[in-house]
Amino acid sequence: MTISVAIQQAWFTACDAYQHGLINSECTLHSLIYAELRSRLPDHLILCEPQINVERHGCFVPDIIVLKDRTVAAIVELKFVPHYYPVFELDLRKLAVLAAYEQSFPLLLDPESGRFTPDSFRVGSDCILVFAAIGQHDAAAVDLLGLGAAMGQFGERFVPLVHGVGG
Repeated sequence: MTISVAIQQAWFTACDAYQHGLINSECTLHSLIYAELRSRLPDHLILCEPQINVERHGCFVPDIIVLKDRTVAAIVELKFVPHYYPVFELDLRKLAVLAAYEQSFPLLLDPESGRFTPDSFRVGSDCILVFAAIGQHDAAAVDLLGLGAAMGQFGERFVPLVHGVGG
């Protein structure tokens, strides 16, 4: 299964869970997507909220990343604000900055010391950039055309996944 298909299937599962009243927070959404990706991509490493220090930009903490070998193959940003209008512009900026970052960085921790291992990772040139949101049906965060326009420079690398509530 490709990473893109796994992410889309995980999203469909999350939307179904939301529709059945099983998701009450962004943390629950986050957990469900993580578990789904782990089961669908057993030969990949899935990490939640890794800290990535980007020169001249500071520390970024994407919600989920998918690693294949020493490459970041996907970055997932999640928003869950079903009762209102998600604020998401900084999430798109984070995706754009990380997509352009060419330096290597540590991600894994040594369980004995709690410090980073010497292993280094890079964002792949074909890294999938996912913005997934559950928000009010008329929110900008769930407007596929607007999201596509905002992230158009990434072409097919950018994958918006949305679920509008109400309307």
